[in-house]
Amino acid sequence: MNMPWQPPKRRPMGRISGETILTVLIVVVMTVAILLGGATRYNLNQMIIIELVSLPLLAYSIWRLTSRTLPAGMRYPLILLAGAFAILVIQLIPLPDGLWARLPGHAPAAEVRRLAGVASGWSPISLLPAETLSHLLALLPPAAVFIAVAMLPSDRKRWLTVIPLALAVVSIMLGMAQVAAGPDSNLYFVENSNTDSAVGLFVNRNHQAALLVTSLPLAALWLNLDRHQRRKTLVPVAFVIGIFTMEIVALVVVKSRAGVLLMLPALVASLLLVWRNERGEGRRGTTLLAGVIAVVALVAVAFGIGPVLDRFAGASDIESGGRLPTAITTARTALEYLPFGSGSGTFVPVFAGHENIDQMGPKFWNHAHNEFLEIFLETGLLGLLALVGFLVWVVRRGLSAWAEPSSKRANLACAGSIVVALLLLHSTIDYPLRTLSMAVIFAFACALMVRSDEADHRSRR
Repeated sequence: MNMPWQPPKRRPMGRISGETILTVLIVVVMTVAILLGGATRYNLNQMIIIELVSLPLLAYSIWRLTSRTLPAGMRYPLILLAGAFAILVIQLIPLPDGLWARLPGHAPAAEVRRLAGVASGWSPISLLPAETLSHLLALLPPAAVFIAVAMLPSDRKRWLTVIPLALAVVSIMLGMAQVAAGPDSNLYFVENSNTDSAVGLFVNRNHQAALLVTSLPLAALWLNLDRHQRRKTLVPVAFVIGIFTMEIVALVVVKSRAGVLLMLPALVASLLLVWRNERGEGRRGTTLLAGVIAVVALVAVAFGIGPVLDRFAGASDIESGGRLPTAITTARTALEYLPFGSGSGTFVPVFAGHENIDQMGPKFWNHAHNEFLEIFLETGLLGLLALVGFLVWVVRRGLSAWAEPSSKRANLACAGSIVVALLLLHSTIDYPLRTLSMAVIFAFACALMVRSDEADHRSRR
């Protein structure tokens, strides 16, 4: 008996998963941030673009986060993140003029107002509320990236490490073109760039070096010499060797003292990461990478050490004095504004009003070149408390990750801890996290450190 013809059943179209949407939005935000966020004060339009681009990611991440049980590993970091926003919001709360004038450190500003005949009224705690609001908005992109990446499973996190690696290569190539074209080249996109150096996507050679140094442990995650899967491992191995070769050479060419000093711990930590990732196999990946590093470093040093040594032998930063006197002045000034601080973004005028006259010169300090002291000056005891709480989390989570057996999740956390440690060390002598590029990478590294047990379980299921 012939059955009547029936049209074939259509398979329901698969919906795009929430993790895929998160991944796409993360790629967009990180790419835009690294491409446009390489300056601290001179790219206001670019900062606005990055902040606007991050809003969909932030909104979607928060919606996904609140629609399910909060992962245990994210609770403490989210409290710290919320605290950072709360500190800046508190600094924008208006106070009666009489109370405002009695705040520690505010008396000189109140006297200036009186002499200028400015009408009294209500004023925020911050001496520069517009700058504080700008800093509050600048927290949006790194916050969005942190929340979104922390919710992803380990496999997706690992693939996302390709973004900073690829853009580091772009920055290196741009830097080489800048050097080749000379100091008057239009390839220096931002005003006041270090036009004698290969700054790439940044305005400052030190921040270019920060991107290169932090890329090394992320690249080390991809080194795999599994003898049973040689075809699958050939491309990643070539990729890792290429990244390490380019970045070691570039770090010497960039002539950043901080970059040169941080290169050694970055290379050692990367080797340790490869070593713990190799399960047997005779540690061939570690041996190969160590050999490549040794050869490339010797060649780079032999041909490019002269300009680097000249940088170390040069005069102190900013003709008005070195970084140590500046740090001392910043710490002393911070004590005068306790417990509330002078307000986020107020360093330049506040420091200028307390700077030793013997150290003044034709240039000025736009930052303290010590992120910890600048946070202490601008946010007071609340900022110091949040900073200590963050450092406690970093140390505890980092030690826990390195103590775990080798796995994708643990190795990602170890790589993230290396990146965070390198940027924190760099922040003791500079201000890399004041750029949105490096702030987003820092947030990405922190998210790698978050335990993703729930996300990994959903992914396997």
